[in-house]
Amino acid sequence: MLGTLDISNKNLVVITQRLRQMATKLDTSAIWQLLSDKQLPANVRQSLGHVAAASTQLQRAAADAALLTQGVRQGRGPLGYLFTNKQLPAQLGHAGRQLARTTDTLAATVAGLRQQVLAGQGPPHAAGRYGRRPAGAPEPAQRGAEHGQLQPEHDGPTTQFPAARLF
Repeated sequence: MLGTLDISNKNLVVITQRLRQMATKLDTSAIWQLLSDKQLPANVRQSLGHVAAASTQLQRAAADAALLTQGVRQGRGPLGYLFTNKQLPAQLGHAGRQLARTTDTLAATVAGLRQQVLAGQGPPHAAGRYGRRPAGAPEPAQRGAEHGQLQPEHDGPTTQFPAARLF
């Protein structure tokens, strides 16, 4: 019996030492400091209030998004028109074809003008741009003189480009 009591006493000493070490660690730990913080409950309440407010805002935003997508599905607004108009693809295709024809016509016109200018023909204002003044055009010193404007030293537009860069 004395042997059992001696073993129990030794176990009690070990348990007491370990309990003391744990108490010391707990006393200096961040968890204990956190639990003993007097402002922690107020901070947690404030944070929970912010979370609740953010949750309310998210619910409103989700409801607004649902209304917007419902309107789009019903064909309302610009997006609804784009997504639900069955004629729009055909209209865009027609506009694209018209634009292609216009581009082709413009390219042919520019090519024809280029050939005329390079051959020394073409509209009078194009010929005047490259050194020849159209018949009946005023002399450079006479242009704008009736309005008291300064006269340019050259004949032609203020910015001249060589024919190769124009076309």
